[in-house]
Parts: sequence; structure tokens; C-alpha cells
Amino acid sequence: MKRFSLYVLLFAAILIFIYFAPMDIMSVAIFLDRLQLIMLAVVAFFWLWFVLKIWRLRPYNRLLHILNEENDPARFLAELDKFLANNPRAENWVVKETATNRAVAYLNLGEFDQSVLIWQKLLAEIKGIKSEIIWEYNTVYSLVSANLERGDIPQARAYYEHLQILATQRATPRYFAKNLEFIKARFAFENGEIVPLQNICEKMLQERHSAREYVELCFRLAAICEKAEDLAERRRYLEEVVSKGNGLYFAQIARRKLGLECQP
Repeated sequence: MKRFSLYVLLFAAILIFIYFAPMDIMSVAIFLDRLQLIMLAVVAFFWLWFVLKIWRLRPYNRLLHILNEENDPARFLAELDKFLANNPRAENWVVKETATNRAVAYLNLGEFDQSVLIWQKLLAEIKGIKSEIIWEYNTVYSLVSANLERGDIPQARAYYEHLQILATQRATPRYFAKNLEFIKARFAFENGEIVPLQNICEKMLQERHSAREYVELCFRLAAICEKAEDLAERRRYLEEVVSKGNGLYFAQIARRKLGLECQP
């Protein structure tokens, strides 16, 4: 932070020098040249500020690899706490990101209530703020998913209605419609319809995704095969979940289903 403050002072000194340096006030060319220099200095300052912010967040971004690619949410939470203890101001830069990633980690540990509490707190802070509509949408989507995961269908449906309203408020990213389709298919699956979710999961497997998302998709497909009584495919997907799932709760459930560990 001290180094960044020095950069700020340096740029301020340059701007002051350019602005107050003696010049012929009747010379429009000189004035425009100096104005251009000031504009370039301002652009350079903000570019440097952005680069420094990204550079300082490199350790935080490496933590996300633990969660999304190594599938180790418990280690992610431990490393996150250690990182924030050593960088007390870091959480101010990524407040919503930190809250969301904590909730995702708890969700993938099977601690659904804890993840729901975090997302509910975040939603209370951003709900109704126009500039935060993307964050509000993502948070409500996460609450639908978390409540489906813990079996609270009425609460999941209430958040789903909120999600549908948000999706019609303004021009929204394409993934909004995709997310709504996936959630709708999950509700259908809860009612005994397996085809919609099966089609979406098989399609999503062919697309780009993180290792964590891949394990979840395999887990969903194993559940679909179980309902369809396709035991061979069910076993294949469960074995894939066990192989790639590491510390995710999906892998724990898959191990139990395959008889690789004792029931609790």
C-alpha cells in the first residue's frame, strides 16, 4: 500500500507540474499539448491502479484454483482464512467474491445451512440496488441451488420466483436463461421427470467447465441413471465422481453408494 501511495504522489506531482508550468497563455497549441499530456497521465494512472490491483490479488486467485480445480473446499477455507489474516485489507477489495466463494465452499462440503446463511446475508445487502443486479441474480440463483440441495423445496421455489423476476428486469447475460433452464429441470427431476435434466447435463458436459462443475454434472447424471434403473451407467458416473471429486461432498455420497465407506 505504501508503494501505491508513492505512485499516487508521483502522478499528482507530474500533473501539477504540467498544469502550473509557465506558458504563453495565448498559445492554443501549447495549451492543447499540455491538456493531452494531462489526459494521458490520468489514463496511465488508472491503468497502473488496475494492474496493481490485479497483481495484488494473485494469491487470492490461486486460492480459487484449490476450490474449483483441486476440489478441496476444506483446504480452500483454511487457506482463505490464512490469506485474509496476512492481508487484512484484502477482503475490502473482494467483499462479495469472498462471501460467495465461502458459501460455495460450505455448499460443496455439504454444510448447506451455513452456505444459505452467507448468501442470505449478501442478498440483504445488495437486494434492489440496480448496479448490483448481476450479483443479486447470481446470489438468488445460488440460494435456489442450495435449498434444492438441502431438500427445502418450498424455499427453493420462493427464490426461483425472485430469480424469474430479476431475469426480466433488463437486458441480461445469456447465461441467465441457461441457469433458469437448469433450475427448471432440477425442479422437474424432483417431480420424477428425468429427461429435461439429463439432456441439459449431457450437453453441459460437452462445454467448458471447471473440475468442480464436472463432478457435479457426473453426480446429477448418476442420480438420473439411478431413477432410470440404468445401474451400469450409474456406477460409471459414481466412479467418475469418486475419482475426480476429492473433498467434495458429492464424492463422499458417491463412495457410500458404491460401498467404499461405511454409512454414517
